[in-house]
Amino acid sequence: MSKRAKHIGLIVFHNDLNNERFLAEVFRHSLGYHYSQAANCAHMIFNKGEYLVKSFKASEQDKARAVLKILHEHDIPAKLAPL
Repeated sequence: MSKRAKHIGLIVFHNDLNNERFLAEVFRHSLGYHYSQAANCAHMIFNKGEYLVKSFKASEQDKARAVLKILHEHDIPAKLAPL
């Protein structure tokens, strides 16, 4: 990540392998989101093709990478990007 970025965005992309319910469950467990918030994120991914699911402070880079790893372990395409 860029040293100048103040925040890191977790962007999740749509794929045909995962349905909305599965994405919502993974978001609930990996991000601690309430079901309605997790379901909204999943819905946005399906409608827009990608969605900024979470923003982390630059100082939370390790936490952001840990969440990204969990998503990848569940075959959810995602990336971190400086904001």
